[in-house]
Amino acid sequence: FQAEQQRESTRLARYRFSDAGACARALAYAALGWAPSDPMDLAGVFITTQGSMIHEAWQHAILAEFGEAAAEVEIVVRDGDRGGHIDAVVETEKMIDATSTPWKVAIEGKSVGGFRFKKAVGCPPASRTPEGPSYNHVIQGALGAKAVDADELRIIYWTREAISVEMADRYGFNELGRIIAEWTIDRDTFIGIADREIARVERVLQIVDGGELPKRVIPDPELPHGHVI
Repeated sequence: FQAEQQRESTRLARYRFSDAGACARALAYAALGWAPSDPMDLAGVFITTQGSMIHEAWQHAILAEFGEAAAEVEIVVRDGDRGGHIDAVVETEKMIDATSTPWKVAIEGKSVGGFRFKKAVGCPPASRTPEGPSYNHVIQGALGAKAVDADELRIIYWTREAISVEMADRYGFNELGRIIAEWTIDRDTFIGIADREIARVERVLQIVDGGELPKRVIPDPELPHGHVI
């Protein structure tokens, strides 16, 4: 019952971490509680259900590996108008200057399509240069990592379409690399990303509370300055 109350509290937040990096106009619509004009169709349900199944299996594996004393999954957080959940947090140790130091790792996991995965890891035909995780996924992970005061953020991708054996042999991906990729983001970096998104959200909410709608802009560094969607 308490977990359900927490989820409901997050759902009622004016800004949810899952909206990270979204268009400012879309954030305004969500803050106003407007119903989506293009609700998820059957194909979307099919894809998101696959992602949920992967997440659940992975989270069970996390708990089995580290134990409930050191790992927690589906952590719900709420900070004022903002709320969301973090896929997993693991309390471990790291050697710093020859000293074993408590180390908190926040993990954001995403199941992605084959093209998005190949683009992230640098596998043709999507890309020959690894482009890393999507910026909105990084923002979402950064918000969660900041909320739990983590020392490190990990972004994990699971692909729903494995890299072929032939392509893996040609471009140097091992067996796990055909289906999984992971990136580590240090604390200074993810704190900066989270702070910029929090400031952006606060500006959007101020505009909404002033009775106006913000411009259709997305905080993606790949888009040109001054762009409007």
